[in-house]
Amino acid sequence: MNDDARTTTARAATLYAAALLCSFFLSACAGPTGEPAKIIARRPSLLQVTGQEAGVDHPLAAYGLPELAAGFTQPPTTLVQRDGWVALHSDLDRIPLWVCQRLDSTDTVGDADRDSCSWHSDPQLGDGPTATDPDYTHSGYARGHMAPANDYSFSQTETCETFFFTNCCPQIQNGFNSGIWSSLEADCQDAAEARGSVFIITGPIFYDPVDDESAAEYDAAYDDDIVEYYVIGTNMVAVPTYYYKIVIDATDEESPSAIGFVLENRRYVKSVDGPRFQAKHTRSIRWIEQRTGLDFMPLLDEVGVDPDDFETAEAVLTDWPEFMP
Repeated sequence: MNDDARTTTARAATLYAAALLCSFFLSACAGPTGEPAKIIARRPSLLQVTGQEAGVDHPLAAYGLPELAAGFTQPPTTLVQRDGWVALHSDLDRIPLWVCQRLDSTDTVGDADRDSCSWHSDPQLGDGPTATDPDYTHSGYARGHMAPANDYSFSQTETCETFFFTNCCPQIQNGFNSGIWSSLEADCQDAAEARGSVFIITGPIFYDPVDDESAAEYDAAYDDDIVEYYVIGTNMVAVPTYYYKIVIDATDEESPSAIGFVLENRRYVKSVDGPRFQAKHTRSIRWIEQRTGLDFMPLLDEVGVDPDDFETAEAVLTDWPEFMP
């Protein structure tokens, strides 16, 4: 994270205490077209996660579990570990802030039946804050997997474990969850098949390009470092404005490659947005880190990889399935 990004995150952090006092403005606003009104909430930009032990190695993470950038003061989180994925759950937002998985080429081969699974609160949260199924019912949003169920076809147990709400975020259904997001998940499976295995990190971004001086949508008149977003249900589940997915090929540990995607949580129309994954959907890992406050691979330098070089590359995996330069 560069000095400008640190300055931005520090400025956002100073707003955090006030934001918690008035986290949710109870003003009803129309949600997606034809759907029930939702509650608008506001938060400082770039505020995501609590601190955790630095440099935690883990078999489901390529170069350590994601960790918080220095200087953040954050709401409580809970680390959840399953056989097939590990996540950091925001006890304020009721969604995971990141989910890490390793996808092997054989994981998608099997006859596990996802239709026999159903969404549940995660028992690893105990009595802690969580989303529940009624929060999503009639909300206008899909229950969006971060680690996809179809990535675990080899195991009925692991398939059903993807249906915990610690692995779920609200997503627009038509044109996103069942469209471009589903296509991205399929391409990740193709990448795993081609390479033997890949590591994947997936999660939400609370981001407004109007506040981002590097974005075409930037508007100084509206730059207040505050992101507005919907919350749904009685548990006030946060609806991210964007999502990221980072795919890492660490077959050669000392010479990894990766690609990052960022997609707005909206309906994508092929005739307008173009086919699948054009270059406009790719972002460097550093770009995503600066807008989530996370260090996705804190142990990179321990294997002799320069994080500044690796994480600032826009798209290292140039042979990505269906990737259109």
